[in-house]
Amino acid sequence: MPINKKPLVYMCFSTDIIHSGHISIIKKAQALGNLIIGALPDDVIASYRHFPIVPYEERVALYKNITGVYKVIKQETWGYKEVLRKLKPDYLVHGDDWKEGFQKPIREEAISVLSEWGGGIS
Repeated sequence: MPINKKPLVYMCFSTDIIHSGHISIIKKAQALGNLIIGALPDDVIASYRHFPIVPYEERVALYKNITGVYKVIKQETWGYKEVLRKLKPDYLVHGDDWKEGFQKPIREEAISVLSEWGGGIS
């Protein structure tokens, strides 16, 4: 299925339980364009949190079955640099939980990388 001319939107999940807040942010991302979801592997999630309850393959299947998700890819690290440079999305969508704490430098790096081609955070 060829991607249409809509903007490319990227977001990444480390969650294994989808709740209403996740659905809300997914809908926001879908409204911006073609949504690609990055799924973090189990070992990456476990390096900062607990080992996921739902294994990687099942989480990928779950994300693929959310209406409006164009594609699901593997994001190998907590950092976004590599995947952003590969995809060059117009928008990166993320919740507010990365404005503080251990994710703050990840957010700052993502903003810097997105600026290389005029992408933005929503």
